Amino acid sequence: ATGRLLFFTVIAAGYFITAFGLRFVFPSTSLEGRAAWLFFSSPLDPFRLLLARAALYATLLSVTVVPVGLIGVVRLAPAPDIMAAIAGLLLLVAGTTGTVLLVLGAAWPDFRDPDPESLSTSGAGLGGAVLCLVYVAGVGWIARSAVATPDGAGVVTWLLAAATVSVALVTGALGLARRR
Repeated sequence: ATGRLLFFTVIAAGYFITAFGLRFVFPSTSLEGRAAWLFFSSPLDPFRLLLARAALYATLLSVTVVPVGLIGVVRLAPAPDIMAAIAGLLLLVAGTTGTVLLVLGAAWPDFRDPDPESLSTSGAGLGGAVLCLVYVAGVGWIARSAVATPDGAGVVTWLLAAATVSVALVTGALGLARRR
């Protein structure tokens, strides 16, 4: 029963991370308007600027959502190893989701539309939302499976699986940013 509740905790936190990311992170490049063109034409490397912004948004998403998710985990499963595993998974979700949504928003910006809601419902925004929610569901399943393992070694294996999926998504997104 605890595994199912932790699954739903990770899913709920991941949903809010995706919603915040879709509303604030995804349209950020488009909302810069003329300032984005100044950055693109400056001698700064746009990819390094994108990486710095990804780190900033991942940190902001982590600070706003992860503590709330961990409050529920403390009440459900006060064991330190489970709390650490869920905290690690939530940090992975925040970093991966923030980076993927930022890159998709930067790869397909719309500088003419000043409305963040309509920017988020563009093709790239909806595709990013679906991708991130499927990813969140997978990480939730990993959280449930990690808690269900009887030994501590299984938890590390499941966390490595989640980290591998996260690295693959972030690498793919950053590869897209390099091409665009």
